[in-house]
Amino acid sequence: MYSIDKKRIFWKKVDEELVILDIETGIYYTLNEVGARIWELALDARSIKEIVDDLLVHFDASEDVMYKDAEKVLRDLVRENILLEKKGA
Repeated sequence: MYSIDKKRIFWKKVDEELVILDIETGIYYTLNEVGARIWELALDARSIKEIVDDLLVHFDASEDVMYKDAEKVLRDLVRENILLEKKGA
């Protein structure tokens, strides 16, 4: 389960992409359509399995590819302190 620091992280969906701004660092990030969906589902308290199951319905890729992509997006966003992992989740 994930959350964001709403005082520091601002985000907006633009067309099918997501733009994320870290106002502390001034760095902004963009996520493509798949990454944007992963972001939305992660903030909706979905498990990795639920995220992958949803992606499989909406995008054309294998379960293995979707799982690896979702894991990488989440891991990268946590590493950059954009997403915060909820302890005990």
